Amino acid sequence: MARTRNTQHGIGYVELLLALTIAALLIAGLAGVTGGALQSGDEVGERNRLTRQARFAMQRMTRAVREARLLLLPLND
Repeated sequence: MARTRNTQHGIGYVELLLALTIAALLIAGLAGVTGGALQSGDEVGERNRLTRQARFAMQRMTRAVREARLLLLPLND
């Protein structure tokens, strides 16, 4: 009796489905990380913009007080 080898060429449907499932999970994870990074970048940009505006306003107020000849303070009521 001669033995025949059962050799497979290529991949089967189960392997293909498994590979696609793993790839989909990896892509979903990367999309979540990327979305979080983009949102974080937007928040940092907004915070920097507000900080620049606050610093500009503080400089204007400081200059106005420094250059004022008479400083009127409100009374504590």
